[in-house]
Amino acid sequence: MVFLERIVWMAVCVVVLASNTTTARAQADLPRPGQPVSFSLSPGESRSFRLAMKQDDFAEIDWKAAEGVYLHFWITGPAGNELASSNSDFNDSAMFVAPRDGEYTFRIQLDKDSEAKGPQSISLQYKNTFKLPARSKQNAIRKINGYDVRIMRTPTPKDETGYSIVLIERNGKLKNILKAEAQGEAMRFTFGDAPESYDSASERRAKALIKSTGDITGDGVPDVMIDYYSGGAHCCFESYFINLGKTAEIVEHIDTANSGLHALRKSPKGGLLFETDDNAWAYWRTSFAESPLPRMIMAFDNNKLHPNFALTKKPAPPIATLRAKARADRAKVSTDPYTGDEGGLEYPFWAEMLDLIYTGNEQTAWQYFEMVWPPKRQGKELFLKDFKAQLAESYYGKR
Repeated sequence: MVFLERIVWMAVCVVVLASNTTTARAQADLPRPGQPVSFSLSPGESRSFRLAMKQDDFAEIDWKAAEGVYLHFWITGPAGNELASSNSDFNDSAMFVAPRDGEYTFRIQLDKDSEAKGPQSISLQYKNTFKLPARSKQNAIRKINGYDVRIMRTPTPKDETGYSIVLIERNGKLKNILKAEAQGEAMRFTFGDAPESYDSASERRAKALIKSTGDITGDGVPDVMIDYYSGGAHCCFESYFINLGKTAEIVEHIDTANSGLHALRKSPKGGLLFETDDNAWAYWRTSFAESPLPRMIMAFDNNKLHPNFALTKKPAPPIATLRAKARADRAKVSTDPYTGDEGGLEYPFWAEMLDLIYTGNEQTAWQYFEMVWPPKRQGKELFLKDFKAQLAESYYGKR
């Protein structure tokens, strides 16, 4: 696991450096509710706004831009903690409830790879009152530690896009809110413990484990797990963990892309352990169906999910077993020179390499690579370089 752990540390450094290279302008105060403000952003550039709020104050910020202008947002609290964010291309608003008195920051950024080039005009405004659209329907409810957690659906014509909204209330007062696009039966918020008709037996057991665990994160505070599925053949999944103590705060938000997050068992330190897959390898040099997705075990530490490498370790197979598998794999590997062209599909022989690396057997993985690569095939060093670069793209390298 040495290489993978080193990659995790390197990815953290890359994230820090990347955040420092984003062009940002000085903060300004948000105008009064209902008063629009206009400005321009170039690709990669961001703009930040301050908003002084009291505990339980509500704010919804919406923005308008030309088609093809992809914007991301972040909302941080007085202590610099992230309250909400989105890296999706279709959000046009953000809403939140202040968990305490203080100054909140809203930052909006034009995607650095946006289709729109050059400075783009943006307008935004905010309002400080919330009202559910008429004829909104309740999909589900949980009552936890004096809180009512409701998942609502706004009215929309059949097959058109509406909104799924999570309302967290206490004594009739709004304490937190989540909002995302909804379409059909799949694209929406659900409770992490909610069984679906198509769940497998293992998924039903995982959800029953969540339902029977009052403190999922292990911090001593009751909480609720909310899942969101954005629709599509196999993507994308996000999970929110919301503490329901003195305040209702999102303590963890994790994007698991194609794989989802599944409860594994109780953690000796309290709370639950989860498992997912590392989606960095989805579509890498092969189709999604054949993409090897290494298993990750995630554990909570200070309310944040991190990979637990100790729990994924296992002994490497006997060398004779690996030699036999390498011979079988090598027979399926192309003998054409490897050029790094992403358009060409490869037989995913690196599945065994990944299994070895993610289970703590790095040196054996490189031995396996030497066994499986056809002796006369050109491009060996280039492939190894590309493989290691992709390993550095781990979804969980910055956790």
